[in-house]
Amino acid sequence: MLDRCFDFALSFPSSIVSQILGQFSPPSDALILDPFCGTGTTLVECKRKGFNSIGIDANPVCTLAARVKTRWQFKEANVEQELRRIITRARDEYRRFEASRQAAKRHDRYLHPTKWKTFAEAKQGQFLITSGLIKRGWISPRPALKCLLLIRGIESCPEKPTKELLLVSLLGLLVPEFSNVKYGPEIYCSQKQLDVDVFTAYKNRVTSLLASIESHRAAHSPTTCKIILGNCINGGLSRLQPESVSHVITSPPYPAEHDYTRMTRLELAFGGFIGGQEDLQNIKRSMVPCSSKSSYADQKYYDHVKSFSYVKNIRKRILSASKDKEHGFARVYPRLVGDYFGAMFLHFRALKPFLKPGAQCAYIVGDQSSFFGIHIRTAIILQQMLESEELGFEVTGSEVFRNRHGTSGNGKRRIPETILYFTKPSQSGRCR
Repeated sequence: MLDRCFDFALSFPSSIVSQILGQFSPPSDALILDPFCGTGTTLVECKRKGFNSIGIDANPVCTLAARVKTRWQFKEANVEQELRRIITRARDEYRRFEASRQAAKRHDRYLHPTKWKTFAEAKQGQFLITSGLIKRGWISPRPALKCLLLIRGIESCPEKPTKELLLVSLLGLLVPEFSNVKYGPEIYCSQKQLDVDVFTAYKNRVTSLLASIESHRAAHSPTTCKIILGNCINGGLSRLQPESVSHVITSPPYPAEHDYTRMTRLELAFGGFIGGQEDLQNIKRSMVPCSSKSSYADQKYYDHVKSFSYVKNIRKRILSASKDKEHGFARVYPRLVGDYFGAMFLHFRALKPFLKPGAQCAYIVGDQSSFFGIHIRTAIILQQMLESEELGFEVTGSEVFRNRHGTSGNGKRRIPETILYFTKPSQSGRCR
């Protein structure tokens, strides 16, 4: 349950982290960094193996989930007490709403859930309405009201660890249980659920998560895990100590037209992280651009890599293919691809001072053919970038750990996902 308490459609399996740790064989005092930690797959596996770790991510929902998954020391009795209080109050208020709705119905009126005080006044409820998420059917009004009633109780919890565990338990149920959206791999609206037994499902999720954390705490030695909200170009990394990181295991975004904020839009909304478009744009701007909806012309990441012929050539091919396309996003694709590799270049450059000499790194990256079927060999391009004089890393190997099926025109091609291994050379020029 610990791994599944907050699933993310684009995450990678923990078995890959275990495999990489086996190859690295870190010493007991190793500090392992995941600079694109998502919901904490690498960090949880590091705790299981007894290693201290640090995770960084620009999405506040992801860092919240990662904190909960890696925080194994807390008082279960406090959580259970708060859970009973929250559910009791939420059930009571929902009964009052139902009684008011039935009374209105007897007078030929309809009391819509969004008109109930809790829905109308909550920041989360207002965003659900103004953003169109309710109107477009991402979640039906009754389940949404029940979730907001729970969130109001969660927000009044006096202890932060308890509050965050209870909130993540609810947010992790939104898409798979309470909403009308599915992953495929992009998020889309499915058949509507007009009502859901939110309270029972929520109680069961919290109970299962508590049991899973308790079993992990009993089975594994205590370790430290620090979670940082920030970007990995000029923000989050600055909070590390110079030459403190001995290993990096991570999977950065793929240049694949996946909008990571859209994939977590409901969680961002119900978690209270976004109250309008400005909040959403600020989160997108802090991420490595990987979709046309997170690429901004004023960031100019491509300027840092336009001297690299392999980046320039792939951007040129996409630019040529986009000239005959009329839809607006097609004109963004060339800039997006250039900015993606420019942002990754800046990330590697920013990362280097925080790595120990000889530090071992493993990056899980994916080739793509999302833009007009043009094959972007992500692993090869990043390898050439890493080995450039500007960065000065030493690539020690790569391996394909799985293939996905990509479609181009009427044909299909296998799109590899690759683990790219590299090191920061020691001061003598050799990797130790």
